[in-house]
Amino acid sequence: MNLPGILSKGEDYIYEEVPKTTTGRMAHIAVMRKTDSYNIFTTEGSELNMAETEKTTENSEKVQRVVMFKRKQVASERRTGKAELRGLYENHEDEIDRSEAFGDFGGDELCRLHDNLGGECIDCKLYGFANAQGDGNDGVSRSSRVLTDSAFSIRDIERREDITFNAQSEEAEADSSTALNSRAHTKPETYFPSIITLKDFTYRELYWLVYMIENTTRYGAETSRTGYVDNKVVSVWFDTSETMSNLELTQRVTAELEDEEDPNSGDVEEAVEGSVPEPEVDVNALRDTVEEVTGSDEDKIEFLENLHRSQAGDLSE
Repeated sequence: MNLPGILSKGEDYIYEEVPKTTTGRMAHIAVMRKTDSYNIFTTEGSELNMAETEKTTENSEKVQRVVMFKRKQVASERRTGKAELRGLYENHEDEIDRSEAFGDFGGDELCRLHDNLGGECIDCKLYGFANAQGDGNDGVSRSSRVLTDSAFSIRDIERREDITFNAQSEEAEADSSTALNSRAHTKPETYFPSIITLKDFTYRELYWLVYMIENTTRYGAETSRTGYVDNKVVSVWFDTSETMSNLELTQRVTAELEDEEDPNSGDVEEAVEGSVPEPEVDVNALRDTVEEVTGSDEDKIEFLENLHRSQAGDLSE
């Protein structure tokens, strides 16, 4: 296999084409998620999702952490990927040879989450699907090869803030407004270290996953109005087993930052990198390569069609 030089340390873990059965070969991606606005991480009602955990792996003091549930991460990142695929197909249909890669499965609409999954697009083959509707996949399900878990804030309940929404009367702007609702928000500059794992993968799938992670910016409720999150890939390494949970990573990062009264992004990034195994990929070179292969719509189409060939097992075409 002609593997890109930046991934040379992963030659025993990366496949040219996706294997038909699981092999336990994994790439682990450490990500620093930072809120850049007021985010609403709630399940129902107005209260933030919180969890009481030990402060660090060596300190059993209990702290209340904000939780960013797995499904909020996965749903947002899948929406980014699905939207990219649909946008390319709708704007360049005549230039695309493998329409199924972009979500076309012969129906009236392109593949989308929850109610119109075709099972053949790049996203479905990567993240899995349930009860697909495409030809040959009707009612079929497939498990995800992207492993994600809930992420925990490195700081405790101090990252919570209640915001009250008011209605202003049009009849008399000087009149006092009437409070409508109050919801708990996560403050800006709240950090959620996390590890995303990709298994049984090709190098193009790794590139695409990094692209989706770093280009997804909206998480939580009411993402059309708030919820901006900055994601930065900090480290990538390979293994045949999972390294640690997101909670353990957060506890390790908390310990690394114990002497920092008000850590900034650089401090947290350094702490995350110091809490995971040695990187086996130059993440800056990886980021540059991903930007190169996704630089224009034409570049993306060529890259994604080859990615889909590697997923379908027909790279020789």
